[in-house]
Amino acid sequence: MRRVFENLKSSGCLALAVSGGSDSMAMLHLALAQLSAQQLVVLTVDHGLRDGSRAEAESVARHCAELGVAHHILTWAGKKPRSAIQARARTVRYDLMATWCREHGVDTLLTGHTMDDQAETVAMRLQRTSSPKSLAAIWPDMTWQGVRVLRPLLGLRRGALRQYLRSAGVSWLEDPSNANARFERVRVRQNMPSEDVALLAAQADTARRATLVMVQAAQEFLKTAATLSPFGMIIVARQPLLTVDVLIAGEALSRILAIASGGTMPDAGGVLRLVKRLQSGAQFRATLGGSVIAARSREVCVGREASRIARGMPVIGPTGRLLWDGRFGLEAPPGSSVQTAGHAIPLPKGWSGKPLPAFVRATLPMVVLPTGKVVVPHFEVVSGVSVTIGEGFCL
Repeated sequence: MRRVFENLKSSGCLALAVSGGSDSMAMLHLALAQLSAQQLVVLTVDHGLRDGSRAEAESVARHCAELGVAHHILTWAGKKPRSAIQARARTVRYDLMATWCREHGVDTLLTGHTMDDQAETVAMRLQRTSSPKSLAAIWPDMTWQGVRVLRPLLGLRRGALRQYLRSAGVSWLEDPSNANARFERVRVRQNMPSEDVALLAAQADTARRATLVMVQAAQEFLKTAATLSPFGMIIVARQPLLTVDVLIAGEALSRILAIASGGTMPDAGGVLRLVKRLQSGAQFRATLGGSVIAARSREVCVGREASRIARGMPVIGPTGRLLWDGRFGLEAPPGSSVQTAGHAIPLPKGWSGKPLPAFVRATLPMVVLPTGKVVVPHFEVVSGVSVTIGEGFCL
């Protein structure tokens, strides 16, 4: 148990997600047993979903102070959801922590997920799907908004971690929601035989290996069948789509849609339906996950859905650079603002490039300079103004 952090000694500063519960508290103390306190920073998210959450976050802060570990409380501000509370809270929690890590130059975030968490996740997903990608459940190593997320405790049982804390004289907090049968995970946890935990966790490992094979096949498919356009469009040859395995096509299209939408992962069920429609040979136009899909006889064009681009006109700051809509890197004089070009933008006179669909032109960036001059950098060459495909816009 004490060796789970040894391979992280040379990883620089590590952020630990610590709620105060037994799993994350065990992770904190195990990390301290193998790493220096100066290498660690603890992040606690106050969701504000129930009374006492702030006091619990502050108790973690006091414990970290006693241990000599830096600590920060991240607060979920704004209106809270009334449904899908746990799923939404999870997304917000990761968003807050990833944002903090990026802003403070921390590359890696550690969470305290255990083998029990893995088994519960698999059990819940088995009720809905047999997809290997879904049953892979909690990955030990993943990325969230550019921040690496590691789960070093996935091979350990919650009971063993609690025994470790007891032997060290360390107490932990109990979240009342963990006993609320209103939540599916709680019901699954309460009804799961202990001997099933390792079996379900092993099923996740098998599914993860199968998923990696599928992802590799999808990447090979994209290399030969898809091309990127500097205008933020992905073009897929229609013929290869007709014969490739459904799951491989689904993985490839999920990647394409996430890129075209600026980072939004599409609904898995929607992707499967889209694959079947494409493999039928039909010609159509559809939207999914913030992207537009134009299926033609010889190719499928995928671009951004204009109505899903965030409203407003972001202003380019002192650096003169801006990543816009997760798709385009812009350079322009500080104080310039950016908005979508809109459907009114025509192709330049004498345009000699390939035909560019109107739905793609509508989602190009238009820069308004401090002087009031309007520039569409994809079509105009203006000193000090340029546009490139964003780093994340790659296959």
